Amino acid sequence: MVATDQLCNEINLAARQSADYWFLEGRLDDDRSKCRRAEPELVGLQNRLQQLIGAIQEQDRKLILDDAAETVMDLFDSMTGGQFMVASRDADRPRAQRVFNAAAELNGRLRIAVARRSRLLW
Repeated sequence: MVATDQLCNEINLAARQSADYWFLEGRLDDDRSKCRRAEPELVGLQNRLQQLIGAIQEQDRKLILDDAAETVMDLFDSMTGGQFMVASRDADRPRAQRVFNAAAELNGRLRIAVARRSRLLW
């Protein structure tokens, strides 16, 4: 449970930082510089999430995360898809909303998987 809580916190952190990125206007000088600083961090956050999910699966091979796999890809696409790393891009509020939606769905799917796993122990 603690590992799941930590992973959900990491997902929420990644979603917050990604949404902040998508609220920036890449065509404005000040925002462009913020975007450039944020881009490698967002890619790193994706890698961190991927590694944490892999570690949790390795710790508990009976934890089935198949339902979460597609949602992970949705989160990653919403974080770094579209106009990601395009210097002259506009702010993208719908994409920021997609990030939050995907993060919420992933948190839910992870918690459901843990609950199902707990039932197997009884």
